[in-house]
Amino acid sequence: MTKSIFDEHVERNNTNSVKWDGAAMLYGKSHVLPMWIADMDFRAPDCILDAMSDVLDQKSSVTRCVQNHSSNPYGTG
Repeated sequence: MTKSIFDEHVERNNTNSVKWDGAAMLYGKSHVLPMWIADMDFRAPDCILDAMSDVLDQKSSVTRCVQNHSSNPYGTG
């Protein structure tokens, strides 16, 4: 049987996560186990990570586009 991303344990302690690192602040006790589930408790699927990587690879061209638009937002110059 193929494992899904929901079967994989992702360690979120010491990542500035309010859910995992903020228990003492939220509940006054550090040994509380938060029982709610959020999307960030799971690793993103490979197709999403690949798409994000492709976009970030194009960052320099996007940055140039935004800079050009910011310096001339109405295309008048």
